[in-house]
This record gives sequence, structure tokens and C-alpha cells, in this order.
Amino acid sequence: MRILYIHQHFSAGSGSGGTRSYEIARHLTQRGHEVTVLAGRADFSGLEWARAFLWQSFRMDGMKVIQFNVPYSNRFPFYRRILAFLAFAFFASLHVCLGRKYDLVYASSTPLTVGIPALLARFLRGTPYIFEVRDLWPDVPVEMGIIKNRLLAWLLARFRDAVYLRASRVVALSPDMRKAILGQTRGRVRVSTIYNMSNTRLFNPGEPSQELLASLGLADRFVCIYTGTMGMVNGLDGLLETMRIIEDDGQNGVSLLVMGQGMFFDELEKKAAGLGNVRIMKPVPKDALGPYLNCADLCLDWIDASWKILSLNSANKFYDYLAAGRPVLINYDGWKARFLERWGCGLAIRSGDPRDVARAIISLKERRQMLDAMGKKARQAAERVFNSDIMLRRMEEIVRLGLAKASR
Repeated sequence: MRILYIHQHFSAGSGSGGTRSYEIARHLTQRGHEVTVLAGRADFSGLEWARAFLWQSFRMDGMKVIQFNVPYSNRFPFYRRILAFLAFAFFASLHVCLGRKYDLVYASSTPLTVGIPALLARFLRGTPYIFEVRDLWPDVPVEMGIIKNRLLAWLLARFRDAVYLRASRVVALSPDMRKAILGQTRGRVRVSTIYNMSNTRLFNPGEPSQELLASLGLADRFVCIYTGTMGMVNGLDGLLETMRIIEDDGQNGVSLLVMGQGMFFDELEKKAAGLGNVRIMKPVPKDALGPYLNCADLCLDWIDASWKILSLNSANKFYDYLAAGRPVLINYDGWKARFLERWGCGLAIRSGDPRDVARAIISLKERRQMLDAMGKKARQAAERVFNSDIMLRRMEEIVRLGLAKASR
């Protein structure tokens, strides 16, 4: 089968982003499918916009990758992100309309604009598509007040519905997200839940490197780690406030390592300068992250809990933490809160209040046996529920069903 995989933020293990699409595309290739990936670029610092309207084509692990030189960074302001989304959709649409014909298109959002080439493939070339929903758009920016124009919000919602309803199948990354999509479409689409993946080969529980801890200035500390984006939805001011409370309480043995990038990196770095228990650093490639996670006593999955829609998320960091066998603390309600409690591999502080989170961290610091037990259960959850081999087999079945439905 010839499959066109469209994902603007496609990343392999050498980057710091999530590798879900890379793993799916590679698996489909290994199973005998001919896979072409349309991707954008996130490493465009120093290049001019005039050079953005070019692309390069290369092979990676048996798949063909066409990488459009459309710059994107989560440090971009909102308007420039929109321009990047539209530019990528334009080039992907050109490929769909003028390039070879495929048997199936797999379009992964965000952004929602990847639905444009998917719809064009269906209507102009008769190619069925599967649409993967990583974040609910435009619901998230509308609820957060980023999109304020009611007419624009209505138009985007109608476009979203059109993309969902014409897909052979919709893939959601969490059960709560699936429920929301079914509600939006009144049950008129087939929605499957395929979680993000715990890479149990890349991440393995292990003893912390004392050399690495010393180089980070974290030797002999109770280490909390947050890895990921530093954007509006992440609400990391609340995490810094948590550490301020811990420091004011005299808990000098607790430290936080924040690893990531985003539009608020510089601002957070300045704010953290006044705290003696916080270190902020840029991300490392995913295939180099394991030793850092092994230095953690507690891993944090953090969002701005005031926005309830964000609790539906399926952040990559959650699955990496579990694969590394580390207990997880989240500051919000939702499906992950229920999962942590059911498996006993972490805590959910549903209030999102930094004072409550600070108390929980201080309490866990003194309960080493509980932390060790949580870590073992975290690894078990990664192996039994979110193992990449399990998820990839399910994904291959979804691809087969999507094509079978379209051919009827």
C-alpha cells in the first residue's frame, strides 16, 4: 500500500520533539508499505523567509521524507505560527494535487490545517484519509481566548467537523479526547484511541549518574524534572511558584530541573534566577534524555490547570516518564489522573494549587519506599499499556480498517 503521511512537526529521535509519527511511519515501512512523509522544519534559525519556499527529499529507514523548508518554532508569536501552518498546508496540498496518487493519506494534527491537503486528496484524487487528533482545535485556542472572533471560531469549528466527518477514521490520543470528538460529531464518525507510546527500549530504569547530577549542581538533592514546552498552555509560572513555596518552607534539599524550549524560555529563566532550587536548560535530543530522567526522583507533567480542556492532552513526556520507571506527579484532573491512581504510579493534585503541589512533593521526599514502588508500577504501566509495540500493532490495524471502509 502506498501511504502518504502528513505531519508538519515530524521528528526522529535525533530531535527533542515527540517521535510518534516517525515510529508509526517506520513501522508501516517495515511491514511492507511504501510510505512517503510530508514534514516541515523546526531548525530554521538564521535563515531568511525567502529561502523557506524550497524543499528537500531524502530517505530515512526505508521511507521517503519530503521536508518543506517552512520555518516553525514554539517560540514564534501566534500570527507567525498561523503563517507557518498555512504555508505548510499549501505545499502539502500542491504535492497531493500534482504528485503521485496514494492509496491512503494519514494526516496528523496539530495544526488543524493538515486537514486541507487531506480533504483535497479525497475530493480531487479519490484517496481516503485517516485524521489523527493530537490536540482539539480550534477548541483549545478558543477556550483560552487566543481566538476571540466568534465568526472565525464558528468557521474553524465547521472546518474541523468537515475534516472529521469525511475521514475514513479518526484517531484520538486519549479517551477523553475521543469522547469530546464523538460529542462534537454526534457519534457520526468512527473514533479510535491510540495513545502516545512508551519507548521501553529507549528509556530504561537505572541508577542516577552521579557525574551528571554533579554537573547539573543537583548532587545529594531530591530532584524533580519537567521536560517539554515552555508555552502558554504549560503554565510554568505555577511550577516556579511551587518551588518558591518549597524554598520558603526551608526544604533546601528539593530542586527542580526544567528542560525544554518555547516562547517563555527567556522569561522563565529570568524568574528562576531568583530561586536557588530551580535550574532551567535547553532540551537534549530524545535519544539522549534517558540519563536525565534516571536522575529524577519525581517527574512532573504540568499544564495551566485553569483551562479544563487541556486535561484531555496526551503529552509525550508522560509516556517517557513511565518508560523510565519514574513516579509521575500531575497538577490537573482528567484521564491521566485516573490512570495514575488506578495503577498507583503517581499522584494527581487536581486543584492545581501550587501550595497543594508543594505539600505533596515535600511529603513524597520523605517516603522513599512509596516512590520506589510507584516507579516500579510506572514501568509496568509502560510495558503493559503504552508499550510502543502494542500501540504500533493497533495503528496498523486502524490503517487497514481505514482503507477497507473507504473501498466499500
